[in-house]
Amino acid sequence: MKVTWKWLNEFVDLDGLELEDLEHRLASQGLHIEEVIRPFEKIKEVYIGYITRVEKHPNADRLQVCHVDMGERGFLQIVTAAPNVRERSFVPVAVEGAVLHSGMSIKKAKLRGVESQGMFCSLEELGLEEHSDGICLMEESPEPVKGAPALPYFGLDDTVIDFEITSNRPDCLSVRGIAREVAMAAGRPMKDPPLYIREGDVSVTERIDVDVKDFAKCLRYTARVIEGVSVKESPLAVRCRLALVGLRSINNIVDATNYVMWEYGLPLHAFDRSGVKGGKIIVRRASLGEGFDTLAGEHLELSDEDLLIADTGRGIALAGVIGGENSEITPETKNVVLEAALFDPVSIRMTAKRHGQKTDSSYRFERGMDYEAVEYSSQRAASLIALWGGGVLCRGMVDKKNDSFDPRPSISLRMSQISRHLGISLSQREVINLFSKLDYGITGEKEGLM
Repeated sequence: MKVTWKWLNEFVDLDGLELEDLEHRLASQGLHIEEVIRPFEKIKEVYIGYITRVEKHPNADRLQVCHVDMGERGFLQIVTAAPNVRERSFVPVAVEGAVLHSGMSIKKAKLRGVESQGMFCSLEELGLEEHSDGICLMEESPEPVKGAPALPYFGLDDTVIDFEITSNRPDCLSVRGIAREVAMAAGRPMKDPPLYIREGDVSVTERIDVDVKDFAKCLRYTARVIEGVSVKESPLAVRCRLALVGLRSINNIVDATNYVMWEYGLPLHAFDRSGVKGGKIIVRRASLGEGFDTLAGEHLELSDEDLLIADTGRGIALAGVIGGENSEITPETKNVVLEAALFDPVSIRMTAKRHGQKTDSSYRFERGMDYEAVEYSSQRAASLIALWGGGVLCRGMVDKKNDSFDPRPSISLRMSQISRHLGISLSQREVINLFSKLDYGITGEKEGLM
């Protein structure tokens, strides 16, 4: 499980902490670091430039000569063949002596008789994409500073920490889960990123209905609707952060669900509302032999033991495993239905194994997810979709629950048991304090018993 130092810092204050010291403390709690990666530390001398003027190259039709304001670093002349170069744009500039992600060094050179004093960088040259069609045009929010180092703007001056997560610790399959362990080790409080929930006047029940037919396999199902979104690339900082932890950016809507899955551990799914026939989601078992076409383009013949997310006509997602191509988010999507749910781990594991569909979603669901994460993850993802996609969130959330399921079972714990198993003596107040830091609630206590 990869997280970054700065992402962790959004959940627990890391100021003044050293990674090496923290690594030892976490190991004593049973959480081990496999690898510490600083993937962009070899990139040198890349700064932010502002293109003030673009001229045609006098000796080459496909080349252009750009005049670049580098702030306190002065002005540079750069020759480029990039098809998307334009005036009044901020760009990452590799100056003379720079080293790029590939290891390539930058020198001054003459291109068809005109001196070029550096090179504009694409996301590919910064190691953020496998292939780029043009140079990176930097967004104006946050506002770039001419001549400033480029890596901090992209969030690439960060450290990636790869944790070894054992099968009995699904609570650590998220940034927040690991942050909880860090908070425990460092004796610091937890915090959560802010929500940007601004609901419109239209009720969610006017846009979507949900009917759960099998509460044994679906313990909780929630749906929100965000209307009037624009599907496009995610903000650059988001794409960079996803790349740091090994996630590929798809678009702003899908990225929001993956971003929140990484933060809170709960897999989410976004449907194109126009692909949900009848405006109704039905959570049911599939019929034996029922066909289903996945987002990956595979056709599956389902078992009657598989849980299916369907509309009034056909399946639109294999619950907890993979979405269907008939309701996927496309550039034409305007209205989004956001699913946040809790499925039976055994059911998900059997379905994923039966159809050879091991996904990030099934990996998490089959290990068991936190019931309480459903609502907050839905709120967080909906707020990001509205923020990044410019949509309006419908008022409220459809929430269907298995009323017989107890999400927070109570257990009794004797202080004598703790001393016997751990071999150390702790006061009852110390034990209560430790459990509180791990988000456990104490419902009652008396001397020697909780």
